[in-house]
Amino acid sequence: NFYIKNDQQYNSSRLDVVITQETLDGVTSEQITSPTQRGFILVRALIIDRTPEDNQRILDHLETLSLSSLED
Repeated sequence: NFYIKNDQQYNSSRLDVVITQETLDGVTSEQITSPTQRGFILVRALIIDRTPEDNQRILDHLETLSLSSLED
């Protein structure tokens, strides 16, 4: 693992990061520097109380999840 951050450490319900091998100028998203060109992403969310509000918080995170390439 070269990057770990849980859903409680973000200031919004949206995870907005760029995975790159070198720092990109002009990118306002959090940049994660990867030591390799290949890998996988594991997304986990902390279940605190199993309340309807907690369930909705997790669903909000998952609904914003998308992957795209900046090279396309």
